[in-house]
Amino acid sequence: MDALCKIITEIAQSKNCRIDERTDLIIDLGYDSLKFIQLISEIENSFNIEFDIDDIEIGNLRSVFMLKQVLENKRLSKNE
Repeated sequence: MDALCKIITEIAQSKNCRIDERTDLIIDLGYDSLKFIQLISEIENSFNIEFDIDDIEIGNLRSVFMLKQVLENKRLSKNE
């Protein structure tokens, strides 16, 4: 979770933001489509996973909790 939060805050470019699982990337951190693309790319590189096109819908990645769930599912399916 710490690595994920670090990536999220670096892309948000906000040093004074507090992140928890309820943090909304759009409302709380000002994420736009470009930041979401950067986030997906950085997560793929950092965690050595690949997102499917269905996973990339912003509605599925809007909160830290939702993003964490997708990431955990990707890691589990990779290990199978």
